[in-house]
Amino acid sequence: APLPGSAEEEGRLVPNLFKWSADGQYVAHLAPQGTGGDAKGSAAHTLPNALIKIYSLPSMQLLDSKSLRAQGVMDFQWSPADNTLAYWAAEDGNTPARVSLVAIPSRADLRQKNLFSVTDCQLTWQPKGDFLAVKVVRHTKSKKTHFNNLELFRVREDLVPVETLDIKEPVTGLAWEPGGKATRFALITAEGPRPSVSFYDMGPKPGDESGQGQGGSGKAKSGAKLAAALSSGTAANSECKLLKTLGNRQCSGVYWSPVGGHCVIAGLPISNVNDYSGSLEFYDVDALPERGVEMDHYRANFVEWDPSGRMVCTAVTQPLEGMVYKFQMDNGYKLWTFQGDVFVEKQVEKFYSFSWRPRPESLLDEQATKAVVKNLRKFERKFERADREEKRKRELLGMVEMQRQRTDLRERLAARKARNYDGIRAEKAAARYGFDVDDDANYIIETKVRELVVSKKEEVVAVL
Repeated sequence: APLPGSAEEEGRLVPNLFKWSADGQYVAHLAPQGTGGDAKGSAAHTLPNALIKIYSLPSMQLLDSKSLRAQGVMDFQWSPADNTLAYWAAEDGNTPARVSLVAIPSRADLRQKNLFSVTDCQLTWQPKGDFLAVKVVRHTKSKKTHFNNLELFRVREDLVPVETLDIKEPVTGLAWEPGGKATRFALITAEGPRPSVSFYDMGPKPGDESGQGQGGSGKAKSGAKLAAALSSGTAANSECKLLKTLGNRQCSGVYWSPVGGHCVIAGLPISNVNDYSGSLEFYDVDALPERGVEMDHYRANFVEWDPSGRMVCTAVTQPLEGMVYKFQMDNGYKLWTFQGDVFVEKQVEKFYSFSWRPRPESLLDEQATKAVVKNLRKFERKFERADREEKRKRELLGMVEMQRQRTDLRERLAARKARNYDGIRAEKAAARYGFDVDDDANYIIETKVRELVVSKKEEVVAVL
């Protein structure tokens, strides 16, 4: 039976899958108490899972021959950048729910945040592993009313400060901005059928020379203020800034460009959840306008950016299982520029999936990338010169090819004339009673020279 008030009871079943670490050195899954050599336990615990089993690669041996003890653990996620594991455990008796960050393989506790009256938690890492957002669904004592808040962990900072962001409406989605310097995230909240999309900025990261996040200026907290915030269990909320709220949107998800700066706010049709029909809003998060470029792709159920962030694909696909799909006539895909212009549109009756070719990571490190951006104008001039030279080469090759084709045509015409005209010259002369019209001796040829002054210019030259 599911735990009362747990994610399973609320309908969000979390499958117990093997999950890989970022570098592929470890793989882990949840396990109940008393399995695989961890027989120590207490009957007082009522939650099913109490261990996280972590295996080392390539031997697939249990790390340090023992599991990571986490009584009541409900779900865990690896950091996408480091061997850091985040998990949340439900309340068990007098033990409060908690979110913990653990370094692997040392098993050192980086941070733990206790939570009370918790129904469910969802862990969402920022793509670079700099931040961890935990959506916490809490309940009142009667457990009839639920409310949300976000716990935001600053993983790169000393002592891993945590900020609490209270949200009035139910949170239906959260998406971090990708990119090396990205500190923003989009939050989807909905009380009714038309959600709101809010953009937040976490502010400057440690080592940020500008001392500013992407959403505005700000100052780093002093050590005394940070210690005071940590002693109370949360950091100053002023660190996380609300940039913009877009209300009354058809939104089932926010899809960020892989390079950041732009996103697509999409309203995709989901069975028994909404009545959206494929609305798209191409939004510039740097400019933060009131409305982005609004387009639509009827019945689109798929959105994916290409790895360069220049193009985005929307598609209407049908499931692989089943022979009949009632929206088959709408199947196909569209390619859009990041600004919302249609680039390619194609209908494909039996269309099942779409995938971009992977793009390898840049060979430039962060410092080299900064140098390129700083000297971008110089590189632009360099590449413009190279483009002009390449264009001249193409034009020269085109001219040479045209001359070759012209010479070839003239040779073929001359050969045809010799075969079809000169070959019957004697027969034509006989038909004209011996007069050959092609013989110059039968004509009086006069040569006249006509001179035409095209232009005239006088120039005075000084005599030394």
